[in-house]
Amino acid sequence: MNRRNLRVPVLAALALALFVLVGCGPQGEEGSSYLALDWTYTPISIEFPQLPAVVVADTYYPHPEGLYHGEYIAWDGSWWRFNYEIEVNEGEWGLGGLAGADGADRFYTMYLYSRGPELSFVDLTQSLGLVEPHPSGEDPAAAEQDRAAGLGLQPSAARRVEAGLPAGDASRFDLEHPEPYRFEASGPGYRLLIEGERYSPLRLR
Repeated sequence: MNRRNLRVPVLAALALALFVLVGCGPQGEEGSSYLALDWTYTPISIEFPQLPAVVVADTYYPHPEGLYHGEYIAWDGSWWRFNYEIEVNEGEWGLGGLAGADGADRFYTMYLYSRGPELSFVDLTQSLGLVEPHPSGEDPAAAEQDRAAGLGLQPSAARRVEAGLPAGDASRFDLEHPEPYRFEASGPGYRLLIEGERYSPLRLR
């Protein structure tokens, strides 16, 4: 048999063997996601169906990925209703039949300000690290304190709040004039998104 005719099957067999040895392996497990709530002044009430009945500030609770609903009445009486998005890190693909690395866990924090909710997260991978929700140099806590002083209020700074909006609260708000709200930040491998509305108390209009 002609050696030239043998060369093609041999090369094909070598290529197949090389692919099996260095080809893609199983994908690693996706990381877990967690959500904590935090605030400068304690909200009057909150409603987050994915979180426990009593929420302790700056405490991370397991939270599935996806788009979810949340709402709260801030210390100044404004009512915020919104959807927020939680993501997870997918596992890496393996090589040579070996499974890839699992995705890093992601720890989200949602800040319940009187100006609206904001998101940040800590990702334990070197590529992302800490993602801040506000521009460098801005101090949202100081802004909350200045606003409270301007209104002549001394709101609570308690670190625990019981979930559940008081019955009948909707009747105390101007439901005909909602103010749209959107918070968004994105970068390599992440997206932070909150979309919703703010309702003013009728007594303030």
